[in-house]
Amino acid sequence: MLIEQAIPVEYVAGFLDGEGSIVLRKDKKGWFLLQIQISNTHEGVLHQIASTFGGAVSPKNSLQLKMNNFRPQFTWSTSGQPSLPFLQKMLPFVIIKREHVELAIEFLKFCSPGSGRQLIGERKAQRVAIFERFKKLNQRGKQHKLLNSV
Repeated sequence: MLIEQAIPVEYVAGFLDGEGSIVLRKDKKGWFLLQIQISNTHEGVLHQIASTFGGAVSPKNSLQLKMNNFRPQFTWSTSGQPSLPFLQKMLPFVIIKREHVELAIEFLKFCSPGSGRQLIGERKAQRVAIFERFKKLNQRGKQHKLLNSV
């Protein structure tokens, strides 16, 4: 089911806080990839997010979902430099993932379109530092300090 009306930024920020993830990965070659995803069973709202902010919607194929007779899930995703405008619009409204959004924006400011993902010197050191901060934010098993203050 597709939604025809404009989707409020505040609503999408809430969706990102509750159903989303912001991850910074480093591959074996040392290249970094920032990826943002929001997953849900309502495909229409994810398509509306895609039509408003870019990115793509795809089905989430999981054997566990099929075996347990769960409703189909879908994922909206965007990555890299094209996600910067989305993050900037989310920043005033996110609560739980505020630090993730701030770090992602900081990370993307070290990228210039078409420059590639491998850097040397100070810029590489800054990106590595941001990557390490992301790892701590996304660490499993530890409650984030922001959650205790809300």
